[in-house]
Amino acid sequence: MKLTTSKTVALLCIAFVISAVNAGGQETSAGSLDGKIAFLRSGDVYVANIDGTDTTAVTHTGGKVKEFSFSPNLDYLAFIRSVDADWSEFEVFGLVVMDPMSAEILTEIPPGGEWPEMGQWVAFDKLIYCWSSGFDLAGFGTYEVTSKSRLDHNDDQWGYRLFFGEFTDDWSLMMYTTDSGLGPTSHDRLHIRNIATGEDRIVARKKTIRGFCMSHNKRYIGLRWSESSQPGTIHQFHILDLETDSLTRIYPSATVPSAYAGAAWSYGDSLISFIAGNEAVVISVSSQAEVGRIEGGSFSWCDDNRILFYRGGGIYIYDLVSKQEKLLVENAVQPVLLKAVQ
Repeated sequence: MKLTTSKTVALLCIAFVISAVNAGGQETSAGSLDGKIAFLRSGDVYVANIDGTDTTAVTHTGGKVKEFSFSPNLDYLAFIRSVDADWSEFEVFGLVVMDPMSAEILTEIPPGGEWPEMGQWVAFDKLIYCWSSGFDLAGFGTYEVTSKSRLDHNDDQWGYRLFFGEFTDDWSLMMYTTDSGLGPTSHDRLHIRNIATGEDRIVARKKTIRGFCMSHNKRYIGLRWSESSQPGTIHQFHILDLETDSLTRIYPSATVPSAYAGAAWSYGDSLISFIAGNEAVVISVSSQAEVGRIEGGSFSWCDDNRILFYRGGGIYIYDLVSKQEKLLVENAVQPVLLKAVQ
């Protein structure tokens, strides 16, 4: 990792610290965040009740927030905000972590020769991030809120796995992929790592693994893969049963691989949704039948039957039983249900 130490950057860092302290604005009066929805409106983070009422601003940056993430227990809010930088012809960003209830800024990571990009929370108080120049990743780091410490990962491979891997709700297991190398027989390998013991096992080998997500009960993995890495290749969605080591195809697709943007299980693990392009497809695991198709983005499960999503400048909730959607909040993007993990 290479950080520029010019006077310009030093002054920018000082300015960023001052502006970050003011980013929280007034203390939010939203009360308990559990069960609410959070979203971006005009470049700041807001929360509201699940029906869209009692909208409250959490940040007051003047519209500079680009993305955000609450910690699993909802004690902390991390967000990326744009920063004015005379030394760069591109838009640059800084990372801020705050207490969403008191609006206290807990830390800020300003841009240098590169700038931080937010990854994911890997514990109640640990956030993984990376350094980027806008084109390449320049290294990975972890910030621990309780100890107010930053750790740079010297092993970029492990940092990459933390940044792009997937964890179970209790962080007991981590999933990530590796490749076998170059050549006609090369393939991707899906690993499951036990965080406590370090035990690591390969549970799937496919030519090209496009995505994966583990069920809440840790028995099943939704697996998207194809037999080629070429654009336009038909790729499929399967359910891998870890107890029986069986693979069941539940949905074929001719969508190009680049359109795949993730998958998620309903809280009861009876349904699984995957995103391709600008729509979410919902599949019943038991019947393998399609039970819903929703156009939009930023999809998030609310319970076993309702999905929160964004479309055309508004936030909606879709009921899979009634097949009805309801507009909750106008002029907002990036909706997410706030559900505290204990």
